[in-house]
Formats: sequence, C-alpha cells, structure tokens
Amino acid sequence: MKHFFFIPEKALEEKVTQKLQEEIRNLDPQAEVTIYPALDSSSEKEYRQKSKSPFTSLTEFLNLYLRFRRYLRPRKQLEETELVYFGNRLSYFFLLHFLAHKKIIWVRVSRDLNERRISFFQKLMISKSVEVILTDDQRMNRHYRQNLLPSYFVGNILVDLCPPSSFEFLHGKNPILAFFPKTQEFEEELLNALELTEVLCSNTHKHYFLLVIPKGVSTKKTKEIAEKKGWFYCRSFEGDIVEGYLWKQSKYINLTRFYSEALEQAELVLSNNPVRIIQAAGMGKRVLYTDCKTPQEVIQILNNQIFFFEYCRSMWDRFGKKGGLRRLAAYLLWGVVEDQRFNQYLLKKGAGS
Repeated sequence: MKHFFFIPEKALEEKVTQKLQEEIRNLDPQAEVTIYPALDSSSEKEYRQKSKSPFTSLTEFLNLYLRFRRYLRPRKQLEETELVYFGNRLSYFFLLHFLAHKKIIWVRVSRDLNERRISFFQKLMISKSVEVILTDDQRMNRHYRQNLLPSYFVGNILVDLCPPSSFEFLHGKNPILAFFPKTQEFEEELLNALELTEVLCSNTHKHYFLLVIPKGVSTKKTKEIAEKKGWFYCRSFEGDIVEGYLWKQSKYINLTRFYSEALEQAELVLSNNPVRIIQAAGMGKRVLYTDCKTPQEVIQILNNQIFFFEYCRSMWDRFGKKGGLRRLAAYLLWGVVEDQRFNQYLLKKGAGS
C-alpha cells in the first residue's frame, strides 16, 4: 500500500492536492494520502507585509523548520512515504529533504507566465534534493532537461480545478468574449474592459461580452466604477447566472461570478490573471494575457490575426490540455507519465542538426 505526504506551498497548490487526492483514490482506493496545511497561509502573508523587521525571513524559516520537524519526527515509517512538494520555493523542498533524509517529488504548479530559469546553485540544490520534477509548463520542462534534471511534462493541472459547467449563457449565435480581471487591479481592468467593449462593438464582428467579477469585489463597487465612464448598471433577467449588465448607448457587457462556466463557453479570453489564462489555454480557447497592455495594444494584437494565432498556439503547446491531474496520479502510483511533446521536440532537434 502506497502512502503519499503532500506539502502545498499556497492556497492554489492546496486546491491541487485536494483534487489530486480524489484522483488517486479513484485509481487506487488502498493508497493513503495525507495533506499538510498550506505553508504560506493568508495570515502569515499579512504578517510579513506588516512586519518591517530585517529578521522576518529568518524567523519565517525557523518557524517552518520547527513545523516540519514536529510533523515529520513522529513518522517512523517515513522511508515508506513519498514526500511530494507542490510549489516553487526551492528553499522549502531543500529543507524537507534535509529533515526527511530522502529525495522528494517536486510538482511545479504555474502561478504566472514567467519562465523562472535556474542558476547553477539552484541546479545543484535540485539535483541533491529532488527525485523527479513534474511540471505543467513545457518550456520549463525543456529548461530542466537541458540542465540534466529529471523532469516530465504532465499537461495542464490548473484547468482540472474547474468544476464542470452546469448551465449555458444566453448568447445566441454571438461568440462569448470573456474578461477575467484580478481582484487587486479590478478598477483599472474594468475600465480597460469597458473601453475595449466600446471599440469592439463598432467592428463588424459581434460578441456577447461577459465580465467575471472576481471574489472579494461587490456588484456595487463594479457599478460605481463603471459610472465614472458613463456606463449604467441594470439588473438581469437571466436569474442568478448573470448579476446584471452595464450599458452605454447600444453597447452592453454582462456581469457574472461563474468563472468556470465563462471559461468553458468563451471563445476568446482576455485577462491579466495568469491562472485564468492557463486554464483557458488548457480548454483550447483563444487567449490574450493583458497585463501591462493598453486597450489600444490589445486591439492591435487581436487585429493581427496571424500573430494572434501563433501566440495562442504557443500558449496551447506550452501548458497542454486538461488531464494533468490524472497523469500526475498515474506517475505517483505506477511511475508512468505521458511526455510525447518533449520526445517530438528531441526528434525535431535531432533532424535539424
């Protein structure tokens, strides 16, 4: 009987571990999975932001050391347990390796679109403490392998967190264009979405515009921000599916809180939230990451059809399709993972040379 000990770094990775636990139980009911609480909780994050002490990082590291030691010491059969770390902080899994005296499995979950290249020192740290890297980013998988590290691409993990769609938006024959603003930059992104809607409505292609209000933002705040630009709020007749809609002359944009249904049914996704972009790419949607882009730049990219298609294809190839959690479970249980894309890349490189 296999026993896995999952250590998530943040709340996102904690959701991944919970879904993966369900997947493992479906494939092998006898396997045991223990999930450690997320290392970077919201309360600890607030404490770091408020604290101005130069010893905050040292205190955090010592607290983490004591937590790991207190939890790992009672486990006498630790050599029979697979330690699986979910996150991106190298110091965390190196500390795990030091306390457990065994190599760990590192599941690298993408929270942003940055390619975090590793230094020589980090490469040495990984090679000493990690048994294998399982990643959802094909570019990073390629980078790790080029540095002679054992790495496998498992496909899109984040898209598997989306619950199945349970209803349809009443968009008729018009394709859905969905905006997914982040909570922290909601006002700026809402204003950009309204400006984009005005420009796109004047084009010949008609869309059903949909904006997903993020968690922590009220409909009242959305209404107040929109009124600054001359938009008005009205309640919707679509029931609980749509919160309401914003309108200005003949232009309107629908408001909802159902992000999974919006992702599933959208044809085009515009967002400054990298998690939503990765999830939409896993569904094969056309996507555009709008962070640090003005509405004029977004319009210019959308109008350049060849460039935009190549951009979308690069995102699909980079993060893969849904099914990442099942492939993760298959590797943990049986040591099998599909990695055909990297093999194809090696064949192309060999043919080119």
